[in-house]
Amino acid sequence: MVTGPSDGLHQIGIIRGYRANPLQALFTVASCLATANSRFDRKLFRISGNRHAWEGLSLHKTRMMSDLVQSFNEYRTRTNDLILSQQNLVINRLFNLDTHTYQEGALSVKTKEMLGLVASMVLRCDDCIKYHLGKCHDCGISTEEIYEVFAVANIVGGTIVIPHTRRAAEYWEALKVS
Repeated sequence: MVTGPSDGLHQIGIIRGYRANPLQALFTVASCLATANSRFDRKLFRISGNRHAWEGLSLHKTRMMSDLVQSFNEYRTRTNDLILSQQNLVINRLFNLDTHTYQEGALSVKTKEMLGLVASMVLRCDDCIKYHLGKCHDCGISTEEIYEVFAVANIVGGTIVIPHTRRAAEYWEALKVS
C-alpha cells in the first residue's frame, strides 16, 4: 500500500536509482511532479535534512505555481480571441453580457466574483473556477474569505465539489505567489 508520495516513488524505483546522490534524487523527483504539495515538500525536507535542498524545492514549487497561473491566462486569452474572431453574434453578445454582469452595481464586484466562484464550483467548471479565483485575487479577497466561499460551494454542491475544491485551493496558492 502506498501511504505517501515517497513510498510510491520508492515502489516505482525513482529514488532507489539515486542512492549515491540523494539530493539529485530529490530534485529529479520534484522536477517530475506536475505539482508539489506542501506535505510532499516537508517529507522531502525530512529525508534530505538539507536546508539548501528545501530552498531549492520551494523555489521550484513557486516557479511551477506561477507557471500554472500564466499558462491558464495565456490559454484563456488565446482561445477567447479565437472564438471572438469568428464574429458570431450570439457568442459575442453572451461574452458581452458576462462581462457586464460582473461590473459594480447594487452588489459590489467583490461580492459578484464570490458568487461567480460558488456557482462555478457547484457547476464543476475548472476553467470558470480559475477565472473567478483570479478575479477574487484581483479584488483583494483574503484566503479566509476564499475558504468560506469554498465551504458554501461544498454545502450547496455536495461532496462531488471536493475534487474541484482541491484544484481551487492549489490555484489560489499559485495566485498568491504569482
